[in-house]
Amino acid sequence: MRTMLALQLGVSCVLAMACMAAHAQGNLRDSGFDEGITARCMWGKSIAGMAQEKYLAGVSRKEFLVSLDQMHYARAWMPRMTQAIADNVYRSNSSSSVSIVQEQYLNDCRQYYLAK
Repeated sequence: MRTMLALQLGVSCVLAMACMAAHAQGNLRDSGFDEGITARCMWGKSIAGMAQEKYLAGVSRKEFLVSLDQMHYARAWMPRMTQAIADNVYRSNSSSSVSIVQEQYLNDCRQYYLAK
């Protein structure tokens, strides 16, 4: 609803995307998740979106993973998680948009931590 209101007011697309991300992050916080879990889910969401974008562009899984080797990871678990997310995205063979894949990842992440 907030996103639709922002678009109706003529706010730029970039600002609307920022509002959606903040709204999604707010939903995670409202669910009782701490900052670390919220940050982890938002990070994974961005990796899932990047993987889907590359998949739709025709980049192979191996090429995508090699390109990620150049990234600096802040935490020890991030490289393995990146590979797992990429494997999942590429295995799904989905032609869904990046935003749908990101939202699905966020929902799956939320469900994982709720069940834990």
